Amino acid sequence: MKNLDILASAIVRQAVDDWRRLIRLKRQTCNVTEINISFVEIRQFFNSEYCNVLLEIDPLIILEQLEKELREARENGALI
Repeated sequence: MKNLDILASAIVRQAVDDWRRLIRLKRQTCNVTEINISFVEIRQFFNSEYCNVLLEIDPLIILEQLEKELREARENGALI
């Protein structure tokens, strides 16, 4: 795996981890190491051309899975 591939994978993985952190914390936004993250910002990232360049697959496939996880968390009362 090339260094750029490793970096791209790490960037996308961080977005996924941030999404799941928001679910786990039962919050719409949170501050992580002085950086504010939110579902809105993560959605924007996965819909961006930048994310599209990072991935060999359609980033919306990942976003669909994350949205499913969010819906399930809401159904289970994890989020308001």
